[in-house]
Amino acid sequence: MESINYLYHKFAGYVLFPIRLITYISSTLGIIAINVVLDKLQLNSDDLFCKLSLGYSNFCIRLFGIQIIKQGEIISDKPCIIISNHINLYDHYVMAHIQNKVPIFIANDKYNKYPISNLLTYTKSILCSQTKKSGTVQKIKTRLSEGDQVTMYPDACDYIPQDKLIAPFRNGAFVPKAPIQPIVFRYVSSST
Repeated sequence: MESINYLYHKFAGYVLFPIRLITYISSTLGIIAINVVLDKLQLNSDDLFCKLSLGYSNFCIRLFGIQIIKQGEIISDKPCIIISNHINLYDHYVMAHIQNKVPIFIANDKYNKYPISNLLTYTKSILCSQTKKSGTVQKIKTRLSEGDQVTMYPDACDYIPQDKLIAPFRNGAFVPKAPIQPIVFRYVSSST
């Protein structure tokens, strides 16, 4: 494992990390600022937001050096619930890239704070509470009846128990009794 390739990747990772972090933070703040300004000027349309968001997602994928390899079936464009494991920050960008649109996510209501609340509004995300009932199932059914797809991470990026590949899933994806499209994220180190 102590090959030249491994040592090169390790060294490059340490050198590039601060550059990637600064670029990521500035581009994230930039995309939020652009959307807030366009919203305040009432110039932001759904089409413009989608183009900006997809461009930002693709930029982040390149910035982090993620190579996406799709295996299996093509994602359906019919109304369905897309469920996936949630490993890290990159999942949102990869999900937008493979769907080639801005996904409608099920999001915890603790993220409903300005300026993130603007992004949740534009993505038509469904806010849910882990402590009280908020009509999430009905909201999912409404989005599906409008022809949309709803993306959720039933494991909610929880701790993965030892000797397991994914965290335990919650059963909320099955409650609306809608078609389900599973997606599995697997990240492989570039040094292997």
